[in-house]
Amino acid sequence: MLLAAGVALLLPGLGGVARTFAAPAAARTELSAADLHFAQEAAGAGAYAVEAGRLAEQRATHPQIKAFASMLAKYHAGANEELAALAHAHGHDLPAGLPPARRAAVDALGALAGEAFDRRFVEQVGIRDHAADIPLFEIASRSIADPGLRAWATKTLAALQEHLAAARQLPLTAEARPPVV
Repeated sequence: MLLAAGVALLLPGLGGVARTFAAPAAARTELSAADLHFAQEAAGAGAYAVEAGRLAEQRATHPQIKAFASMLAKYHAGANEELAALAHAHGHDLPAGLPPARRAAVDALGALAGEAFDRRFVEQVGIRDHAADIPLFEIASRSIADPGLRAWATKTLAALQEHLAAARQLPLTAEARPPVV
């Protein structure tokens, strides 16, 4: 199995400056169609978490929700960089933008303000979206063929589970509110 690598050459006439060239695509291992599909889905979900988190950092009214949003944006930005590097090592570039459904969800969230914003962010992004993504990562952590991508999915799964547990502890969620009598 060949790994993606760069080739550094000293080019004459450039004062000994090294130039790095990407290995040709033929030298890279390919991701299976299923692995690539997972990477693309995970990239979209991660970009969504970053964008929604950044929006909530600015718009949330509750300090705990702002802190949660900041943590989400920071974590998912880093995870997305790792995922993009893994895909790139296999000769693939992942989509940069949000999938249409995720774009619509961020836009709908952005139309809210105050407690309505806080509640929707926690219940949608913090709880429902993480709860929906976790089973996909559970499957991926067992079935992805590429060892690097499988390790990333396993590590990210643990973080998603922590995010969901943290979201369930935030104020303004159905889980945190006392039952109406």
